[in-house]
Amino acid sequence: MNITDTEKQFEKNPLAFPDNKNFFVIVGSNNSGKSTLLRAINKTYEPDSYLVSVNRTILKGEGPLDKNYQNNYRGYTAGLRRAEDDNFEKSIYALQDFFNLKNLQREPIVNWYNNYFPNQMIEEREDPENDASPMFLKVNGHSITKQGSGMRSVLEIFVKLFDPTIKILCIDEPELGLEPILQKYLFRAIKDKASNDKKIFISTHSHHFLDREEENNYVCKRNSAGKIYIDQTNDLKEIIFRLLGNTLSGFLLPEKIVIVEGGSDDIYLSGCLKLLGKTDCSAHNSGGGQ
Repeated sequence: MNITDTEKQFEKNPLAFPDNKNFFVIVGSNNSGKSTLLRAINKTYEPDSYLVSVNRTILKGEGPLDKNYQNNYRGYTAGLRRAEDDNFEKSIYALQDFFNLKNLQREPIVNWYNNYFPNQMIEEREDPENDASPMFLKVNGHSITKQGSGMRSVLEIFVKLFDPTIKILCIDEPELGLEPILQKYLFRAIKDKASNDKKIFISTHSHHFLDREEENNYVCKRNSAGKIYIDQTNDLKEIIFRLLGNTLSGFLLPEKIVIVEGGSDDIYLSGCLKLLGKTDCSAHNSGGGQ
């Protein structure tokens, strides 16, 4: 599949991903271009694509359905696709989308969630003895609108996982607001829904979202000119080490090692480093030639 770079930030345009894969994990530092990549995918394949920006999930919809929201839904989604960045107030309400579905459409979403998460999700009337009373969605016995931000964002992801009109689903940092064990549950729930009918792209800063079973991991970086480039990688040890916030110097190990021929080189380089103010550097003579 080829992705068109309308923002002109990629090193290669179009950018290609293998057609025989259905699941992709994108890792990289802040401002490396991960969100830009997801936006490009969303724009290239609209209207068959959708981008979930987890840090902007809003839950609204308990009680009667909002007719104004439903009538303007197409306009809201069109506005999301036209956005050049993520700095906007989100208009999509996941809870409204969930309760706007038919009973048979909501049931597999709830079942899929309950298959992966220990805190069970249920639908419940405000008054169990009155079928006309407003419907609530509860997790672990409490309304999902009262849950933490991570749990609220999971609902939007699950609704879109089961939307048959979405052929390419992009999820930006699904780990936000979730403790590590819940990140693992969510990763498996997302990956298991990837198929030929629904390709899934995830951008993440969490090592729990790396795919350790297949070659589906990609590193996103910027070159010296500021252009974004993407490389497939199998070196998960290095990625996990960095994602956990580790550095070699944090373990009292050198970040860089220079191998020289003899003791005179030690003296020369040590002097240069001192002139540059690198007081945390040291030289070691292994006893070789002078």
